[in-house]
Amino acid sequence: MSAADFSGVGRVALGVARVLLSDDDVRRIVEPAVADLRFECRTLSDRGRWGLARRRQAQGAWMLAGLVARLYVQLRARRARDVSWWLLVAAVAAVLIPLPALSAIEPQLARAQMIYGAIGLFVAALTATASAAAIERSSTKVAAISLVALASVALVGVEHDGARRWLSIAGLTVHVASLVAPMWAVAVAGLAKRRVALPAVACAGLALVVATRDVATAALYALVAFAAALHANERATAAKVGAAGVVAVGVAWSREPWLAPVPHVEGIFDVLALRGSMWPFAAAAALVALAVGAIVVTRSARDPFAARLATVACFSVVAQPLLALASSGPIPLVGYGGSTVIASFAMVGLIIRARVGARDPKLGAAS
Repeated sequence: MSAADFSGVGRVALGVARVLLSDDDVRRIVEPAVADLRFECRTLSDRGRWGLARRRQAQGAWMLAGLVARLYVQLRARRARDVSWWLLVAAVAAVLIPLPALSAIEPQLARAQMIYGAIGLFVAALTATASAAAIERSSTKVAAISLVALASVALVGVEHDGARRWLSIAGLTVHVASLVAPMWAVAVAGLAKRRVALPAVACAGLALVVATRDVATAALYALVAFAAALHANERATAAKVGAAGVVAVGVAWSREPWLAPVPHVEGIFDVLALRGSMWPFAAAAALVALAVGAIVVTRSARDPFAARLATVACFSVVAQPLLALASSGPIPLVGYGGSTVIASFAMVGLIIRARVGARDPKLGAAS
């Protein structure tokens, strides 16, 4: 592991720290830690002339773990009560850990992933500070926009080996169902009390996703809609949505083209394993920390709609990596892809929104 492998990660870490921490914390804690890491990387590069590659990779992974542990110990006293803070830390870590592997495949992949992560942080900040009342009022419009976006993919999307899941926009290939997932969460959370509207929207959305031949996304959409109805204590609606979801997933499974996994997207854990056993472990640990933090924050919500919105977002954060592994789908945050990265950060913002409402009496009253 050379110093060059970590230079981009160090710059991104400093940039993220300057956004999330005070200037004093950055000067006292983050900048010295990153400087130490760079020095150790240069020393490691010199030793690498005679050391084994696997040993260098393991040492590099342990240095990253040491940096994270050092930051945790020094910031714990200030941030211990704010679990939502660690949601962002886990999400950012999940994006940063694969960057050396992406850079080894193609430097442009790592740069693009850093840009997607920065956009995702901005989106998370917007969703975390949005008014819950405004989000609830917009749920019908958001549902309509989601269905139109999914329909556009089914009609004019880019087809690859029988699957039509992407739109080509300004030279970028966008996985629309992943990008629209936060909007889907807002829509079903807002419509959860409507016994006709929610099943109708759920059936329409699932039918459009099935038309794109994407079993993992169909299962995710069905789980999110089911969770919304169940949280609203609408058991009859939940039964209808659940039945529609089972049918949709069954049809999608039978029509799934089972595309060959792209190494830096669906096969990212295999790519990380080639660099040393600690890399996939670190990436998996970041996803587990994100899921656990999401559950903890969701349970702290007090406002009914904010709690429902956090619940459906939490279901998405927890279920999406498992569904991706089961169906060879894109791994959120860890795997390359702007759609999943930005959507995952938006989901994190929706979860943090529940925590913000619980902490701030004014925001809680506005909800």
